[in-house]
Amino acid sequence: MAIHLVTGKAGTDHVKSENAGSLNAGIIGLGTYFLETGTQLAATMINANTVRITDGDLSMQGRHVTIEDGDHEDLAVENGTQQQLRHDLVVVRYEKLAQSPNTEKVTLKVIKGTPADSDPQDPEYEAGDIRGGDLVAEEPIWRIPLDGISVGEPERMCATVKPLASYQAVSLVGHGTATFSGNCTGAVEVWAYDVGDGSLMVQAMCNANHGAYISFRAAGAYNAVALTLPEGYYVPGIYFDTPLFAQNSDLSASCQISSAGELLIILSCSRSASGYGMSSRCLMFRPGLDLGLRN
Repeated sequence: MAIHLVTGKAGTDHVKSENAGSLNAGIIGLGTYFLETGTQLAATMINANTVRITDGDLSMQGRHVTIEDGDHEDLAVENGTQQQLRHDLVVVRYEKLAQSPNTEKVTLKVIKGTPADSDPQDPEYEAGDIRGGDLVAEEPIWRIPLDGISVGEPERMCATVKPLASYQAVSLVGHGTATFSGNCTGAVEVWAYDVGDGSLMVQAMCNANHGAYISFRAAGAYNAVALTLPEGYYVPGIYFDTPLFAQNSDLSASCQISSAGELLIILSCSRSASGYGMSSRCLMFRPGLDLGLRN
C-alpha cells in the first residue's frame, strides 16, 4: 500500500503501531525524550540495592511508553565494589516478535557496568532502530553512579520535551544596541524575547544607522552592552556564552549574559579588516535558561 489515510475510516483494521510511532517521532523528535507528565519517570534510590522509577511518559523513537499515575517499578542494583567506581544504566528495552503476531513490548532493566579504579565507563547496551525494523532496541534513561559500596543520585540521560502550548506566548523583554568604537567600529541591534517555555530568544542584526557593517582596525575580541534584561530573566552569578552567528572564518560573534543581567555582544576577528556585512537577521535559542524566577 502506498499513500494511506491513517486517521480515516477504512471499514477494516488498518492503523498500526508504526503509524502512531511515526506521527509521534515527527512531532516530538526521533530520539528518546521524557514528557512533562507525572514525575517524568523519576529515578530514586530507595535503598542501596533498589532504584524506583515512578510515573510519567516517554517517547522512545516515537513509541509512547508510560508508567501510569501513582504506579512505579522497582529495579535491583547490585552491590558496589570496595574502592572501585562503577556506572550502571537504567534502560528501556523494546522487543518485537519476529513471527506472527509480531507483538511488541517494553521492559525496564538495569545494566551493570564494569568496576574501575578511575573514570568508569557506561556499560554497553543494545541500541536499535525501531522505525528501521530492528526487533530489539535499548535506550538508557538514567545513570547510577557507584563509589565503592556507596550509591550516588541517579543522573538523567534524556531531555524533557516541552508541550506545544508552552511555545505560544512570545513577548519582548528587551531591546537595545551594542555600539562598538576604537579598534572595532559598528553597531549590532538586539531584541530579546521570552518564548514562554523557559527559554530566551535573541535576535540580532547590524544597525543600518552605522552602515550595516563591522570594521576591525586590529585583530581581537571586543564587547559592548546591548541591553539589560529585567530581573527574573537571568540567573544572578551565572554566566553563559553561546555562539550567535559567524560571517566567515575570520569573524565570529556571541552573546553573553552577565550576573547583573547585562546582555553583551562579543565580536572577534582574527585580522584587521573593514566592511564585514552582517545585515541578515540571526536567531539564537538558549534552551534551559531559567526564567522561573519571575513571580
